[in-house]
Amino acid sequence: MSSRFLISLVLTLALILLMTACAGQEDPVETASSEEKTAPVVSDESTEQTEAASSEPLQETSDTDSGTETEDPSVQTEEPASESPHVHDWDQAETVSRSEPTCELDGSVTLRCSCGEERTDPLPATGHSYSVTGETSATCTSDGSRTYTCSRCGNSYEENLPALGHHYITTAKKDPTCEQAGWLEQTCDRCGESISEDRAPTGHSFTETSSEATCETAGVRTETCSVCGKTVTETIPALGHHFEVTETPATCDADGKKITRCTRCGKETVETTPALGHRYFKDVVSSLPGKTVEVCDRCGDRLETLIVTPILKAGYSPNWNASWNRQYVKLENVKEGLHYDDVYVGKTGLGSVWLFHEGTRADTLGTNLYTEAQLKLLATVMQQRSDWCASNGKTFYFLITPNKDSVYPEYLPSGTALAGNRRIDQVVNYLRSNTTVKVIDVRDALASAKAARPNESLYYPLDSHWNDNGGYAAYEAVLNVIRKDYPNAVLHARNEYQIEMYDSYFKDNAYYMGLYDRMSTQGPVYTLKSGMIGKCINAEGLLGGQFDNAYRDGLFSDGTLEARFECRYVNTPSVYVINDSFFIAMTRFFRDSFSKCSRHWTNEFSVRSIQKENPDIVIYQCVEGSLNSAFSTGALN
Repeated sequence: MSSRFLISLVLTLALILLMTACAGQEDPVETASSEEKTAPVVSDESTEQTEAASSEPLQETSDTDSGTETEDPSVQTEEPASESPHVHDWDQAETVSRSEPTCELDGSVTLRCSCGEERTDPLPATGHSYSVTGETSATCTSDGSRTYTCSRCGNSYEENLPALGHHYITTAKKDPTCEQAGWLEQTCDRCGESISEDRAPTGHSFTETSSEATCETAGVRTETCSVCGKTVTETIPALGHHFEVTETPATCDADGKKITRCTRCGKETVETTPALGHRYFKDVVSSLPGKTVEVCDRCGDRLETLIVTPILKAGYSPNWNASWNRQYVKLENVKEGLHYDDVYVGKTGLGSVWLFHEGTRADTLGTNLYTEAQLKLLATVMQQRSDWCASNGKTFYFLITPNKDSVYPEYLPSGTALAGNRRIDQVVNYLRSNTTVKVIDVRDALASAKAARPNESLYYPLDSHWNDNGGYAAYEAVLNVIRKDYPNAVLHARNEYQIEMYDSYFKDNAYYMGLYDRMSTQGPVYTLKSGMIGKCINAEGLLGGQFDNAYRDGLFSDGTLEARFECRYVNTPSVYVINDSFFIAMTRFFRDSFSKCSRHWTNEFSVRSIQKENPDIVIYQCVEGSLNSAFSTGALN
């Protein structure tokens, strides 16, 4: 709330109180006392106004009993009127003082209201009022100036006018070309100054087109200026041929070739060298009685003149006094159901009576199953061997070959049935479930071969072993596994072999009955049609018994404990086989599939021997009937 309003309010209240006191004839002392108690504090100005009002004489009136009012005719009395609050009217106020403003300094004016209140208002500086009072014009090269003066106070300042610069117009010219210079003359249209300018040649803007040089033809590079059309031509010399020579030596059957071919343009010339032709010599070691073998010393090609002869040692004739010919059983009594010593006589089939060995009977009937502890021991031994091979950069395979009973149960004696769960099943399943050993079970491969050629036996009827038919079926199954790890191992197809039937010395069950030379059997012999690829370079440790009758040469080496072969397939892996007698029928296949093949007739895993041979592959081969031997010795010897 403003001070002016309060002052007006106080004055109004004072007048009302004063008039009320006069009208009621109240005691001045009492009224004053009441006013002292209730009146608000006011300014000096308000007090002065109040005192002026109260100093005016008041007319007293009295009431008569009749209620009439008596007036003094000599005094004119005014009725009190209701007044509104005072509002300042500054437009009508009195000017007390005034200080005029200048261009740069403010002034002021002091006003007084009719009520006596004053106020001072500022008067803003007027600011300069400049106008041009002088000017010097700028030229092309010199600055000018302009003077401004204030019309009020006379203050002045100057403004710089920058030089205009020349404004040239071309008066004469000669445009430059790609190779020639030009010139330009210009004059300022303000001051008349003239200049001249030399203009350098623009230079050519060439676009290149070319034909590339070849080995025998030069190329051309052409550049044409898009402005003046000038053409420049450059010859690119011929590159000349860059020949590479590939030679294929002549062989016995094929011409040799020398191909010279340019790596740039493909031009080639071919020089032919005639085939050498075969140079045969007689292979005395490989020749058998009734078979002459000639081998080319260049390519190994073989020429054979073959008459079917027994695979017995040269000059063999029966020794009727030997133990194996003493007829412990009469030949006419060899019939199904006969049991003599370690031999059971089975049924007749495929043109022969079938003899089975006592040592495999428990395997057949499943009466010799392994305990959990035995399976765990076998698994531990085989895993240690596999791990050792892996840590020495070799791959280990465990090959289990089945007994004859497992493949030909139909020829077992009547009343003898093949059990559904046998040792071979236990071992295969346990190792595959509890180790990382690569186990090869060839029973399915033998069953397929048996079904495909039902009139050909896979095992010798008078012996415990398989023949070359069974050996090849197993070899094919093994190579299919190995080639997953070693794709360059060579697998020869069955049709690559010449298969001939021979009288065989494999008759161990007849041997045990003293009927070795009174009973005969034949078996197949596989020979590569292209000629023997692997050659026996070492054989050690001759065996006795029926193996005394084996024809020992570079082809078979059957009756030896160890044999080593080298093959002309130098880029194939090498293999080390720990084997039993069942590997005899697989040797001829392995020697022609690996760069080096060594077989070792033992059940020991000889670390020293393996390190000496340093093969890529180690195979532990064991027949079903001798699985105990696989873990009867230490894991690593």
